[in-house]
Amino acid sequence: MIVSYELAKSETDRETVRLHDEENHVKAQVKAGANQAFETLERIAIWWRMQSHPVALEDWANDAKVFMAKKEGLLTAALVDANGKRGWIVSEHTIGREASITDPQLQSTVEATRKRHLLTLSNFFESEGRPVLWACIPSRTGFMCGEYDATVLVTSILENQTPDQCSVVVTANGGQIIVPRNPGLAARAATVGGTPLLLGGAHWSVALIQTNPNRSVVGMVVTIFGLVISILLYACAAEAQMASERATQLAELNRRLAAENLERQRAEQNIVRLNQDLQHRLDEFQTLLDVLPVGIAVSDSPDCANIWVNRALANMLQVPMGQNISKSGPGAEELPYKNFRDGAELPPEELPMQVAARTGKRILHASMDVVRADGSVLRTLSYAAPLFDEYGKVRGVINACVDVTEHRALESRLQSAEKYRSLALMAGGIAHDFNNLLTVIIGQASAISESLLEDSAAAHSARELTEAANRAARLVAQLMAFTGNLWFESQPLNLSAEIERMKTSLQNMLPAAANITYDLPADLPAFQAGQSEVEQVVINLVSNAAESLGHDRPGEIEIRVTACELSANDIRIMFPEQTLVPGEYVRLEVIDNGCGIPVELASRIFDPFFTTKFVGRGLGLSAVQGIVHAHGGGVRLVSSPNTGTRAEVVFPVNAPRPIKGVRSVDGAEVPAARTRLKAG
Repeated sequence: MIVSYELAKSETDRETVRLHDEENHVKAQVKAGANQAFETLERIAIWWRMQSHPVALEDWANDAKVFMAKKEGLLTAALVDANGKRGWIVSEHTIGREASITDPQLQSTVEATRKRHLLTLSNFFESEGRPVLWACIPSRTGFMCGEYDATVLVTSILENQTPDQCSVVVTANGGQIIVPRNPGLAARAATVGGTPLLLGGAHWSVALIQTNPNRSVVGMVVTIFGLVISILLYACAAEAQMASERATQLAELNRRLAAENLERQRAEQNIVRLNQDLQHRLDEFQTLLDVLPVGIAVSDSPDCANIWVNRALANMLQVPMGQNISKSGPGAEELPYKNFRDGAELPPEELPMQVAARTGKRILHASMDVVRADGSVLRTLSYAAPLFDEYGKVRGVINACVDVTEHRALESRLQSAEKYRSLALMAGGIAHDFNNLLTVIIGQASAISESLLEDSAAAHSARELTEAANRAARLVAQLMAFTGNLWFESQPLNLSAEIERMKTSLQNMLPAAANITYDLPADLPAFQAGQSEVEQVVINLVSNAAESLGHDRPGEIEIRVTACELSANDIRIMFPEQTLVPGEYVRLEVIDNGCGIPVELASRIFDPFFTTKFVGRGLGLSAVQGIVHAHGGGVRLVSSPNTGTRAEVVFPVNAPRPIKGVRSVDGAEVPAARTRLKAG
């Protein structure tokens, strides 16, 4: 009996130790399983933040099933705002809805979470006849809460983890759950203490109850005596050792699993944060490219076969956004523009981006002309820089393209203005000195001529001297016309009447095979001008037109006079470098079908002393320009080789009144109608 008693006592003690070890193991399983189950809330919170905010309720019909289905015991998920007053609530059978938070258990759990900044669990409480609890974790924009069926939650955690012939009793704040469910054990479960477990700030306990406690000790002793005592003792010792090792291994595995889960959660949070930051940077970069007034091109290939542009460069090249603009890629021949330098089209391999990709060096201040589909030309400067990969090889190129068309045009206008200013100063000085000399020559020649016999050789020489001096005076007058410093009799003129009066002299200027036609309406508004100066403008324009016809073939010249209204935009387009004001004008057009003006000479036609004639002086058109500008008007020539020329002159109808009381060079009072005007 003593041996039996000792054996029974030893077996009972071992059973108690085993139950205690199993109880600790189950406790660890409950803690690990609960943390894993509540991890679902963290994932829902992360997903919820990535969606920014649910705005379409219909999107939650499927999402609710995804998050609620197969989430053991999860009945409701709620994203509560930072104040704990409102939240978006979703359940397995209900799509997302926004509502005020009135559940006292949820409110108290949210407040506890606000203080702890950690996972917080509520007390067990009855809902629809079953024990439930709230689990709450802090989120970036508030709190993520889940309502769980406590029985389903604990049962799912302990599935296949309950020791044989035992039930697990989980107690929390007075509520108990028995797994597997056994109503017959309720009375015994109420008396067990169990191992305490702190989970989410709530005090739980886990206890094991044997489902067959009345097993006969005598039968066990008989069984023990039926076996070899040494084998039984060894088996018991081995079993205890294995149980201990198993518990130790499980505890270590649980510790590692918890650490790995925590590390994985942190990694997922970091990935989400980095993805959000990267998306923000990409959005900011795209916005910057869209608003930059500088054209940006980016190639993501080392051969620049694919080049994408921002909105500014797409507008400059007149291509749609998203089109590949590479001249060395597929579809290059369909691009609606061409690149030129020094008048020659650039091959693809000499473009700045291709050169930077090929050499691996930056290309700075690359000047290039872009001729677009509509024929307009952009003057550009390009700056290209290669991009390198981690091995130092070129992986792409970035190019900045600056439109300097207006800048170059302004430089050209400034240079032209400075050139004309210098020439005008020089010509004005020369003309003034020549006028003084010619005055003496003409006066002395006239005096000599009067003192000689009319038919004498000396008188004839004096008359030729006077004529030569007068021709020189007319040449000086043309120089003065170019400078714009003119003395003339300002009076109201009808341009049609003035040309009508000149028809005979104009006809005499034409080659024998040429014909001249007129369109001279009589009801033109009058304008203030010098009659001889207007006559000089008409003669010079008709003379140039006649010379362009040649003497060996028929030609046509048309003189057309009209009234017109010029707006600021008309002036900017038609007379871009001339100082006209919007208003009413009288227009003179001299049109011929002659040889036209070569493109390379078009920019120099108004330069003084520039001529293509063998005996010309190059002052005709420059004098026309000076006279017209002195009257506040504008002049331009439209021409191309072999298509003829159209010369257009406009005089303002509402010209300024003549300056009264102006004195001439010799100091005499000038009549009120005699006016000196300066061009520009």
